[in-house]
This record gives sequence, C-alpha cells and structure tokens, in this order.
Amino acid sequence: MHVSVCFPTDLYSRSSSTRFRCKQSSGNTIGGCVRCSTDRSSAQVAAAKRSGTACPQYAADSKAFISTRYNLHHRPVSDTMSNRKRRKASLTPFASQEPRHVSPDQVVTVTCGAMVLAAVHRVTFSVLAVPFAAEFHMSLPEMGLLQSAALIGYLIGQIPAGVVADRFGGVHVLLAGLACWSTMTGLNPLAGYTTHPLQTLVVMRAALGLAQSVMMPSVSATAARWVPPANRGKAISTIYAASSGGTVLGLMTTPVLAQLLGGWPACFLLFAGLGIVWAIGCWLYLPAPSSAPYATASASLKQTQPAAQATAGLQQLNSRRKPAASLQTQLLEADLPAHGGADKLPVSRSQNVVHILALCWVHSVIGWGFFILQSWIPTYLNHLGMTDLKTVGLLSALPWVGTAIAAVLAGKLAGHLRDQKGWSALRIRTFCQDVATLGPAVSLVPLIISSQGSSVATAVLCLTGTLSLQAFCYAGFHAYVQDVAPQDAGKLLGITNTCGTMVGILGNIVTGNIAASQGGYPVVFALISGGYLSSFVVWRIWVNGHSIVLGKQQLVK
Repeated sequence: MHVSVCFPTDLYSRSSSTRFRCKQSSGNTIGGCVRCSTDRSSAQVAAAKRSGTACPQYAADSKAFISTRYNLHHRPVSDTMSNRKRRKASLTPFASQEPRHVSPDQVVTVTCGAMVLAAVHRVTFSVLAVPFAAEFHMSLPEMGLLQSAALIGYLIGQIPAGVVADRFGGVHVLLAGLACWSTMTGLNPLAGYTTHPLQTLVVMRAALGLAQSVMMPSVSATAARWVPPANRGKAISTIYAASSGGTVLGLMTTPVLAQLLGGWPACFLLFAGLGIVWAIGCWLYLPAPSSAPYATASASLKQTQPAAQATAGLQQLNSRRKPAASLQTQLLEADLPAHGGADKLPVSRSQNVVHILALCWVHSVIGWGFFILQSWIPTYLNHLGMTDLKTVGLLSALPWVGTAIAAVLAGKLAGHLRDQKGWSALRIRTFCQDVATLGPAVSLVPLIISSQGSSVATAVLCLTGTLSLQAFCYAGFHAYVQDVAPQDAGKLLGITNTCGTMVGILGNIVTGNIAASQGGYPVVFALISGGYLSSFVVWRIWVNGHSIVLGKQQLVK
C-alpha cells in the first residue's frame, strides 16, 4: 500500500508548550505527526531523534525524508531508488534522469537556423520564377497569383499563430511550421503531374504561407520565454539578421545549385529536405516547452498580478521568479519620469487599446517599406537600365547583406548602451526605433528628388542604407513587444504583423500602378519615406512603456 511518510527528526521544532510544531504543516500547531496525526510527547520525539526512526505507524527511508524536507513530492515507502530507475527506464527508451537544460544562446541558434531556411524557401520561388513559369506554361499574371496566394496564407495565419506560439512555446511551434512549409516546398515539382497544376500550386503556396505565418509570433514568444529580458534586443536582432542572411544565401546559391543539380526541381527538393531534417533534429534536441525559464513567470503574471499593482512599464511579477521579474520592471521603469508612473495608473482599457493601435501602425509602416522594397528592387534596377539577370540578382542582394549586418550591430549597440551607459530598456528601444524610422526616411530623399532618374550606384547605395537602418527596428519595435507583453508576446505580434502584412499586400498593388504612371518610382519612395516619418511621430506620442494585457481581468474599465 502506498502511503505518505511521517518523519520526526528535523520536521519538529519546540513550541511554547511541551508539544511540537511541524515545519511542514504550514503553521498549524499539532500534537504530533503531520502525516499520521499520532500524538507524540517531547520524550517520544527525543527518542525518535536518537534512534533515527519515524513515527510508530510508518517507516521512512532517508531518501524520502530528504524529499519531504525540501518540499518535493512525498514518495511512497515502497518507492525505492532502484524501483524509480526501473520504472523510468520502462516508460521510454529516451527517458532521462534529469530534464535537459539548454542555454538561451542554443535556443537562439535553433531559431536562427529555422529563419535562415524560411528565407531560403521564400526566395527560391522568386529566383526560379522564370524557369518555373516556362515549365508550367504560366503567364506573368498567373505567377503573380501564386505570389499572392503565399501572402494571403501568411496573412490568415498571423493571429492563430500568435495564440498557438504563446500556448505551446515559440521555438517548438516554429519548428513544426518549418516541417510543414518544407513539405510544401518539396511538393512543388509534383504539381506538373496533376491535371490542374495552377490550382494545385495555388493551394501549395497558400499552405506554405500559412505555415510560415508562425515565424514572427514564434520568434517573439521564443524571446519572451527563453531569453533574459536584458538580452532580448540582441537576441531578436540576431534572429532577424539570420533571416536576412538567408535571403542573401538564397539569392546567391539557388541559380548555382539549379545548374549543378540539373534543374529547378532539385533545388526545391534539396531545400525541403534540409528544412525537415533541421526541424526534426532540433525538436528532439530541445526540452519540453514547459522547461523554458520564463514560461512560469509569464503565466504567473496573468494569474497573480492585481490591477492595483500596475506600474508604468513592466510590473513586478508576483511569482516565485522574482529576480527575473524585478529586472523586467527595472528595464522599462527606469527611464520614465518620477511623476509619470503614479499619474497614469492603473492602465485603463482605452490606454491599452491606444497603445496596441500605435504598435499596429508602427508595424504597418515596417511592412509597407519591407514588402515593397523586397518585391520591387529587381524591377527598379531593371528600370534603371540593368538587364543582366545575374548582375541584377547580385545588386538586389546587397541591401539584404546590409540588413543582416545592421541587425547584428543594432543588438550589440543595445547591449552596450545597457551595460556601459546604463540606459533603461525603454530608452534603448526608443533610440533604436528612431534610427529605424528617421534613417530610412532620409536615405530615400536622393531617389525622391531625382526627376531624371538616379544612377544605379546611387540607387543601390540609398536602398542599402534604407533597409540597413530599418533593421534597427529589431532592437527597437520587436524587442519592445516582448518587454511590454511577455505573457502575450506571440499574440500581440500576430495582431501587429497582420496589419503589416495587409499593408504590404496593398503596397505592392499601389506600387505597380504608381510605377506605371507618370509619377513613377519617385512617388513610390516618397510614400515610403512619409510612412517612416509618421511612424516616428506615433511612437514618440503613444508608445510609452506601459504593460500591454490582452486579457480582461487586469484592465480598469
């Protein structure tokens, strides 16, 4: 029979009477054992202490006693160490005695690998568009339909992906998405064997976009769960730098591999295989999502933090992980004025909504510039007179090389400002976001005022500067999301990224019409520059460091 054990020696301390208080009884004075309620006098306890035995009813081994003293689960008397080892080994051949622990850097490395493969899969279709269209006898409008199908799938999945990432752990959801979109990539060559290849490809591309919709919410949730608050800016910058590096890698290697491997189908199969292998291998390597060091802190914030304790910036977590919570609180509160916190508390529903809408606008501007430049840089260079496809591909990759380098530098700069200058997180995020908005707005001015058309060198330089400076948003906006909403980071980024994707789709349509009009590309660049300026104003006015809660229980009506 499995019973809980009672222990004399170290669980008793002398009270005011001759009876004893059990240290495991949560303050309730009892006359004897907290487990069996056997009344024990001081003489009996003294005898038990000398002999090292347990209460009269049950015998306790030393291992169970140690477990009880350190507030672990009470083990049954018959549950010896050898029995526990045999039972664990019989459950699964992969069972281990202790849970596997990984460092934040290892989790970031896994995430970077998935983002590199995501960028390679995304750009492979664009690079191989010409032979792909020739193989399936598709027109340019039909190729545009395939591109739109991926974006529509990507758009639809944003908010559900955020919910799933917060619920099941960001990096694990990202790996599951990687396996799914890699499978869709590998199935592309098989569309030619169907009776309706175009419709089949539309479904595959939409499924690929739906699977890739987990990327940004998963990255946000991964940083919130696995990375210390003080290092999230650097981690986010590194992850998105890897994504930019994947874009460059895809642009430069896909044409070469297609030639070496005998055609475009081999490229799809190769990249798909790499993605599936990385997803499965990393899934088996990582511990369970519940092992994330900041998962408990995020959950306890929802459950235990009363509205009256809301503070400007991130509030103190009322959980057992108080050191991490205190650091989060310090990061955003330190840069706020002394009088600003109390006057704005508690945070109302309207303030919460305005804060979220401001972040949606900021992300919309990011999407507006990113999607337009990603889609139209090769066409713009061709408009300037570049006709050689290899040269156009190489020059189109240069802005993304600058993006990758700038993203890493932004993360290092954020760490330097925190460690060496003593800046708070709110001040660092604001500074990086200022660079990410004012920098691109100014970089595009030469392309706006050039009525006769810019030179290729000027265009490449300006576009590289624009995308490189925009990369500071990874240490600004993206890191800020984890700071102010650690428990809902995936959902919040899913909401804002939905806005960014919708604006990006609209931006591609608008750009196509404007580029064909009399105004041409200078008008396009003027709209992008104006968007960045508006983002700067919105951030400065409405982004204030208050915590964002997507639930109802912590908001004041």
